[in-house]
Amino acid sequence: MKHLFNKQPHPQPLSKREGSIRPTFRVKLILLLFALTICQSTCLAQKKDTVFHQHLVIKFAPLMYVGTHAAVQAGLETNITQKMTVGFDYAYGNSEMASYQKGGSYYEGEVSQRYRLDLRWYERPFASSKSRGNRFWGVEFFNRTNTYSTPITIGRGSLGGNRYNYYERSSSDATYQVWGVFFKYGNVQTLSERFFLEYYAGIGLTQRSNKIASPSTLGEFDGLQTWNDSGSFNYWTFHSPNNFSRMGGDFLLSIKLNYRIF
Repeated sequence: MKHLFNKQPHPQPLSKREGSIRPTFRVKLILLLFALTICQSTCLAQKKDTVFHQHLVIKFAPLMYVGTHAAVQAGLETNITQKMTVGFDYAYGNSEMASYQKGGSYYEGEVSQRYRLDLRWYERPFASSKSRGNRFWGVEFFNRTNTYSTPITIGRGSLGGNRYNYYERSSSDATYQVWGVFFKYGNVQTLSERFFLEYYAGIGLTQRSNKIASPSTLGEFDGLQTWNDSGSFNYWTFHSPNNFSRMGGDFLLSIKLNYRIF
């Protein structure tokens, strides 16, 4: 008569049931780990904030506006650790800004742009108004690009060698560039809670080059009277009708007025 009764299946042990305990345990475990991660991040951030404060400083170089190649320069600096910072400066100048002479050492229509990127290590926490002075040392990467028009001599009708039927004066676009790296040492003096005075000096290595573009009026039998030049070079007035490239030592001096935004 066993076939007349349905055999009831034996219940499975609790640990072997599908879709009951283990999925729920996994979900709870994931939620717990997630909560611990958020709590840990929040606690660390609160602990870090007690010793590390993020600051942003805007900087001006007033002496850049005085001189033969005057320019307006501004920059920003912020700290990435308590005492280490990164900063960027940009300067723009032209003949209308020069105050030393009429146009200074700028050629008519000349434009100068300068870029500075530096890393610094301070003795004390960055942009703190509690200390009167904060010395630092740093590394600066520098680029300067001047575009101007320079007078040139064009030889018309080649006679062979470096001789021509006649010569005429003209002008051509030129690009003067400086690439450099400097090591500098300076100090930041606290003037008030938000204003600081910065000054530094440095030495480094620069690569200077001048490149004259060929004029569009140059014919097949014409020649541009420029040559690669490694002769004399005026540090203050670099304009030249010649192509040149030279590497050498250099120095920098700067005074800046800084304002802490936050």
